[in-house]
Amino acid sequence: MRAKTTIVIGILTLAVTACSPGEELAERILESQEGVGDVEIDQDSGQIRVEGEDGEGGSFSIGGGEVPDGFPIDIPGGGEVQSVVDTERESVVALHYDGGFDDIKSFYEDWASSNGEVVNTSETSNPPSASWIVEDGEAQYSINVFFADPFVQVTLVAQEG
Repeated sequence: MRAKTTIVIGILTLAVTACSPGEELAERILESQEGVGDVEIDQDSGQIRVEGEDGEGGSFSIGGGEVPDGFPIDIPGGGEVQSVVDTERESVVALHYDGGFDDIKSFYEDWASSNGEVVNTSETSNPPSASWIVEDGEAQYSINVFFADPFVQVTLVAQEG
């Protein structure tokens, strides 16, 4: 629950800093919240990065970010990271690509079938989308690929046990 509250506060703070020169003030406001450690707001790029207190509890980044080290789902090149949530038990990466839905869909279809048991699949044609849930005994992975003309949105979730 605390993580969701922090995310909401982060989004609201970003909205405030986009309208004012209060980048440092916004960082201090976020850092004063229980469970929040380091906060970095880059007004030029619109990116917010929030870490848990003392490195505990994970981090999230909106408006960009870095794929967590050791992220277990392969990511094809050419995408732009939109957001990252990284906690002790779960990592979520959202990306977008400038097209190539069929290639990205095929990439993840192959990845899903060769990295565990595919326990659920879904596909739509209008708008084009595809999703897979894969389990490997130690973790569960959720992959969603969605064509939002002219972009392809990809959301990847890796969750322990």
